[in-house]
Amino acid sequence: MVFMVVLVVVMVFIVVVVVLVMVFIVVVVVVVMVFVVVVVVVVMVAMRALGFEVKKAQVQEIMRSYDKQNTGFITQSDFEEIS
Repeated sequence: MVFMVVLVVVMVFIVVVVVLVMVFIVVVVVVVMVFVVVVVVVVMVAMRALGFEVKKAQVQEIMRSYDKQNTGFITQSDFEEIS
């Protein structure tokens, strides 16, 4: 009987841990996606301020060409080189 109770407690604990890990992964993915969108918008605004009429797809392609580590981000020096 005690073994069954311990087994149930362990199983519940494992389920809770798995759910928490999944929630953490989802939160991290959402935060990264939002940050990448903000970076694209910042580059778009900067290029438009410099007089370039660019579309989001064009900015994403430019950023991909400067993102050598394939992180979705560019460095400050890359940003300065683009603008």
